[in-house]
Amino acid sequence: MSEIDKSGKDCEEFRVLFDRLADGDKSVSSDERKRYEAHDGSCKPCQAWQRQSNDIMDMMAAMPQFDVSEALTQRILSSVETEKGKVISLESLPAMPLGIVAAATVVLLFPVDGVQGALSWMAAAAGLVLLQVLVKTTSASEVTG
Repeated sequence: MSEIDKSGKDCEEFRVLFDRLADGDKSVSSDERKRYEAHDGSCKPCQAWQRQSNDIMDMMAAMPQFDVSEALTQRILSSVETEKGKVISLESLPAMPLGIVAAATVVLLFPVDGVQGALSWMAAAAGLVLLQVLVKTTSASEVTG
């Protein structure tokens, strides 16, 4: 919802026109410019907003500009690509063989009979589920990230 000053003029339109004029937009019509100037003269909140915007633009213009050489940019990008190749994700690990080895280890270490055997089977099953969730989570984060 846009703000409206006491005289009924649209503050949002004023701010859009301010941005267009500040960007040097040559397509601002004379009618738009008249509405802009009329609103600028009558709306105290927009006058304050305009002063703050001008102050911010002045500070940004006064900030030193740093240029990074193309060679440095290319070295950084190359280094990032090299590091990407070194990272081992869970997805690259064979999840199913790891799960089978983990389950076989649990079965060999703990016999099925008794409470301890039942707990070991439950731990193995939980481990397999956790491994599957981790693989899916890693895959989803790589797609979105």
